[in-house]
Amino acid sequence: LTACYGRLNTTTFGSVSTGGCVVFWDALTDNMYANNYLGFPTIGNGVIQSTSGGLIANVWNDSDKGINTVNIFLENVENCEMSEKKKDVYKAEARFLRAFWYMHLVMCYGDLPKRIEAPTIEDILMPRSPESEIWEQIFIDLDYAIEKLPDEKYAGHVVKGSALALKTKVLLFNERWAEAAATAGQIMSSGIFSLHPDYQENFIRDGQDNNHEIMFSVKYLAPDMWHGTDLTLGFWGGCAPIPQFVDFYEKLDGWNEAAPYENRDPRLAMSVFYPGSPWAYDKENGFSSAKMNNNNTGFGLKKYIHTEVDDAGYTTESDQDFVHLRYADVLLMYAEAMYKDGKGNEPSVLDAVNNIRNRVGMYPVTSITEELIRYERRVELAFEGHRYYDLKRWKIAHIVI
Repeated sequence: LTACYGRLNTTTFGSVSTGGCVVFWDALTDNMYANNYLGFPTIGNGVIQSTSGGLIANVWNDSDKGINTVNIFLENVENCEMSEKKKDVYKAEARFLRAFWYMHLVMCYGDLPKRIEAPTIEDILMPRSPESEIWEQIFIDLDYAIEKLPDEKYAGHVVKGSALALKTKVLLFNERWAEAAATAGQIMSSGIFSLHPDYQENFIRDGQDNNHEIMFSVKYLAPDMWHGTDLTLGFWGGCAPIPQFVDFYEKLDGWNEAAPYENRDPRLAMSVFYPGSPWAYDKENGFSSAKMNNNNTGFGLKKYIHTEVDDAGYTTESDQDFVHLRYADVLLMYAEAMYKDGKGNEPSVLDAVNNIRNRVGMYPVTSITEELIRYERRVELAFEGHRYYDLKRWKIAHIVI
């Protein structure tokens, strides 16, 4: 089972050494720009060819390795002497992971080989199954996980809430609005998960332990398992927010062009280093992209960065967990599903959105619109790897990108 979770430790879904991480997925969108790492700029420009490697190959290979590891586990766990209850929980965790990888594969590639048994040499050249069959298998795995996983707080092993959250996302991808709202509602009514009081702490080591908002993440703990994010992104700036996205953060009362980063949605200052931001590498003058090795945008990533680190190098052992599902996402998925189902202005929907806004000091809204939902998802979940799939499921990726 540990080996199944270990398949998340990749540049595609987590982070390895000084390579990329899930943050880079936003470089496929209008949020960020990445230097030529794993072909992100090329993919973002729409160039995908039969010879493309990098991310194109990695998503396929990393997901396939994870799925096959799960299938081998599921075949052999039956031989283990343990209680049936514990065995069911272990199988449920593995099947959640298989659903997670298949979700990424089907969102990127469509029709896929459907592998739910341990691979053999004889079936290695399995043909692709229709996309609809892959979605059906994802739902089968998640329903099993929801039934068998413990209904408790997430602490590294996935729980019932993790599976409900992933199912909500899959239902949104399939435009099953009422079911998505009801599934998210199960999480909300359980009382197990809640918004963490400090938005920024969701993404740094000290705030991630005993956190009631995180529902599924790739776990790290130095010195045994670590990555180089504070070097790669915090100092080098190899993947950075673009000016157009910085300008997207709402301008509040009192804003003026002379001080363009003041009186803005507070999540800007919590997520982005802009010129003059307090910055550990220049405590006197603040942030300057010119002092980063690879920054091409004028701005830096602040989310996921330990802001007190001022000497990141190859031996800096960063161990922030990379969050894939958190409660704020559930609230926004609930709001979107209810809105699409014609129930957008019910009090529970307004509460869901305003709880997120209130946490960071944004004024409450009195009505729900599609524009508001899309604003909140882009800003609240910035640099967490959701934007690319959001644009695809909203059917506007070909316009925006």
